[in-house]
Amino acid sequence: MAVHISPKLLRWLGKETQTTTKLSARKLICAERRMEMKRDGMRAIWMREQQRLETILTGNGKKNNGSGQPVHIRDHTTKQITQELAPSQLVRRWSVRSQVVIEAKAEDNGKQLACKAAHPALRRTPTPTLQTSVTLSVLHPAGVPVISGYRTGEILRAGERRTLSCRSRGGNPRPSLTWFRNGRVMDDASARDAAGTINTLELAVTAKEDGAVYECRVRNDVLEKPLAANVTLTVYYPSSYVSLAGPAHVKVGEPISLTCETAESNPPSSLTWVVQGEVVQGVKERVSRVSSGGWVTSSELTKYVVRSRRISEVVVECRALNPAIDRVVKKTSIIDITQPPGPPVLEGDIHAEVVAGSTISLACTSKGGRPRPVIRIYKKDKLLPTELMRGVGVTRARSEVVVTPADNGVRVTCEVSSPATTAPLATSTTLAVFCKEMGYVKGLQFMLGCLGSARTS
Repeated sequence: MAVHISPKLLRWLGKETQTTTKLSARKLICAERRMEMKRDGMRAIWMREQQRLETILTGNGKKNNGSGQPVHIRDHTTKQITQELAPSQLVRRWSVRSQVVIEAKAEDNGKQLACKAAHPALRRTPTPTLQTSVTLSVLHPAGVPVISGYRTGEILRAGERRTLSCRSRGGNPRPSLTWFRNGRVMDDASARDAAGTINTLELAVTAKEDGAVYECRVRNDVLEKPLAANVTLTVYYPSSYVSLAGPAHVKVGEPISLTCETAESNPPSSLTWVVQGEVVQGVKERVSRVSSGGWVTSSELTKYVVRSRRISEVVVECRALNPAIDRVVKKTSIIDITQPPGPPVLEGDIHAEVVAGSTISLACTSKGGRPRPVIRIYKKDKLLPTELMRGVGVTRARSEVVVTPADNGVRVTCEVSSPATTAPLATSTTLAVFCKEMGYVKGLQFMLGCLGSARTS
């Protein structure tokens, strides 16, 4: 009479304490199971992620019978399952030793490999299934990083916000992703999700980002060197300012020359001249590249002549337009049209009798002039404090001075200065001071004095 006895033990050989097996991709792994049971009907069944690894017919038309010959099983690789039957130390007991050899691939990472014992006696036990399993940890390199959120050649505009994402699929151990800007680390905080490993970078787009190279590098222990992907940003931005250089004033009929230059921009800005509200046509401009990567535009307005004497000032405006941004930056200059003042005229007590010790009033006037002239009065080489008064078409300077006998023969000068003249206009006069003193001769009092007049030159 034959009695079926169910197997009591199912174990990994040499891996009794491990629940995860680490192996490198593209290498063969060998897993073994050993069971002790009665011989009849006993076998080991291999499962991969709940999918049975069935043997199918080999080249001789027969199923694998434990001979160790290679067989095909139900997946994309060729594997080998062998089964060995050996007597046990127990009477009328047999041990089944089963081995599977598979070619590990990256997609096997995290998959479960299980061995189940199959025997007729197990159907009558409280636990009809006897199995053990391990989880495969397949060491494999991370995938090439892929950048999304921007593609090289795309146009960004200053003021935008943009999110760059770098993703790498696969990789065991888990890879790390690092963002670099022009070779300097920007962000190394990566995260794992169902699709792989990702690192995102938030950008506030400014003019400084034009030409910046953002590179994402992925590393893990299996890679010999990092894998990388990069993008080069193109940013359009306007000039931040316009500079305008030229004279503050010119004479009537004198040509005006001014230079206008933009701060850097991308693409280059175009310049327009506007004088007294009218656009000046035909003014050439020059565009040059700067070291930071942007463009500077400059233009020179030359020999513009104002011929009307009724115009007191000219308003000149330089406008910079960036065609990609549609933003105008401008600078305005107001140029005074000058007219020379009239010659200075000395007035006041200087033409009356001058007595030592008296206070005299000095005045100097000049007619016309645009802008209004500045008048200064000097006694000898000393500048006298003056009060400046401006009337209709007349500018007057007034000063008071106490004369002494020492002032006799001293020169008083009036100077009129204006931007419309290359040198001050001047006139002068010489003081002649009357001096009086008391004297005595034989008890008689008498007065000694000197009298003279001022002479103008």
